Amino acid sequence: MNRKGNLAAAVGLLIVLTGGIVFAILSRNSLLGENWEFPVPPPSAPEEQAVEEQAVILLDGDRVSVSGAGASVSEEVLTIHRGGAYSISGLWEKGRIVVDAGDKDTVILSLRGVKISHPSEAVIQVENAGHTRLVLEGDTLNRLQSGEERALPAAGEGDASGAAVYAKGDLSITGSGVLQVLGYLNNGIHTARRLTVESGELNVVAANNALKGKESVTVSGGSLSLLAGGDGIQSDGTEKEDWGAVSISDGNFVIQSGGDGIQAETRLEITGGVFAITAGGEGIAPLISSGEAGRDREGLPSAKGLKSGGEIRISEGSLGIDSLEDALHAGDDLRILGGSFTINTADKGVHAGSQLIVGGGALRIARSYEGLEGGQVAINGGELSIVSTEDGINASGGPSGNGAGKLPALRITGGEVTVNAGGDGLDSNGDLFIEGGLVILDGPEGEKDRAIDFGKENGGVCKISGGILLALDGSASMADLDPCFSQRFLRRSFPSPIPAGSAVRILDGAGQPLLEYTSSKPVSSVAFSSPELVFWESYQVTAGDQTAVVETVAPASSGRWFPWRLPWE
Repeated sequence: MNRKGNLAAAVGLLIVLTGGIVFAILSRNSLLGENWEFPVPPPSAPEEQAVEEQAVILLDGDRVSVSGAGASVSEEVLTIHRGGAYSISGLWEKGRIVVDAGDKDTVILSLRGVKISHPSEAVIQVENAGHTRLVLEGDTLNRLQSGEERALPAAGEGDASGAAVYAKGDLSITGSGVLQVLGYLNNGIHTARRLTVESGELNVVAANNALKGKESVTVSGGSLSLLAGGDGIQSDGTEKEDWGAVSISDGNFVIQSGGDGIQAETRLEITGGVFAITAGGEGIAPLISSGEAGRDREGLPSAKGLKSGGEIRISEGSLGIDSLEDALHAGDDLRILGGSFTINTADKGVHAGSQLIVGGGALRIARSYEGLEGGQVAINGGELSIVSTEDGINASGGPSGNGAGKLPALRITGGEVTVNAGGDGLDSNGDLFIEGGLVILDGPEGEKDRAIDFGKENGGVCKISGGILLALDGSASMADLDPCFSQRFLRRSFPSPIPAGSAVRILDGAGQPLLEYTSSKPVSSVAFSSPELVFWESYQVTAGDQTAVVETVAPASSGRWFPWRLPWE
């Protein structure tokens, strides 16, 4: 039997290349497959486990045979009474597996090619056990379905309850086989405690949430394709301080959700994995392009890519996110220390209610309303490319969390930052500091917005003391920024705007380029600052077909505004 061919027909992923990142969008029909061939391997003993083997169970239409101890059958229910390993294979329509073992028992359900469905109840329900483990045996295809096949509701609609797989205790999934879960009643896989995915291929379709662990969700490997009317992955527990956490260290994820792609109540941490997330339902690309849909959703369910009511921390991984609302959203601190990101959103690319810290990684925001926003924003490293219709990077001040009561601050100490903004390039409602790195601001065209804006009216200060800065503005001369510089700089306003798409070059006295950039908007004013600039030297500023020779200006903090050199300089 060609199991790989069957699997390819069953999964049916459509691969779309967007901005160099491969996105896979799930189709419900292709996921289910029109001619799903169900393999029924002969029953065999499970592989060696850390617990005692109890029984071999064969499902045959409406008949169930049990060879061994620990399990019994009554009408449409197979009940597991005690801990141990149970090998299960075959077809069962309108059947259920109920685990009702001891409080500390470990129950291992080895799925060896099963197809079980029930019209109104969970297919696997764990009422009591210390830990339940689903093992997807190698080279098998397993399918669990609750409810009748139907179109998925929009996020937040419907009042159905239950899940295809439900556990009141801890539940883990491992193995090298395939598990298809069709949760047409409500959730796909749901546990009231901890849900762990270690390996295997997991394809879930759910009317509400695809995967839910109330206490926590942990994924350390496997391939997960999740199509959800609600959230793709959710942990919403609040009973204890450490509940409501999602942790992902590896795996391949394709998530299409009507709600949030991944949602954690308290903490979301990603240390690896490859992600293609579409949050907000099918056909959201035109809504993202409009730039309005993500910000005008009052009363509608959340549709964010990654969301945490508390913290988000990302240190590795490759993430492609299309979302109607914020691509990354943290109620408290948000830290990006590594990884690669490609983001398209109708709202904010990255939002933190308190501190937003970028220390590494490659962040490409191809479309957004605002690129980065946080109460306090610190960029210490990484490669950032931001396109926004409003502010590129905004330190707005936070009403809660670690930023409460502080004057907002935007501080750049390292990294490479390129901002193409329709509004302000860099905007702080308080202080603004550039101390290192490379910063290119492809500034606004309008008169009300600036390449650099800070909260002078709030007592904020602006200080540019390090790094390399190229700021382009469509209208203003940027002369009012002169007091910001505490390192040497030069600036030039042109008599007529330079058209969009023009090359802007800064050349030294010998004609050697210091920096070159192609503008995306008309340019009227250029400012450049670098620690390599030499006082009294002349530099050439070229924008399009206009060229000017400009001398370096000494910063105000040096007390040097006269145009001559002292003998010792």
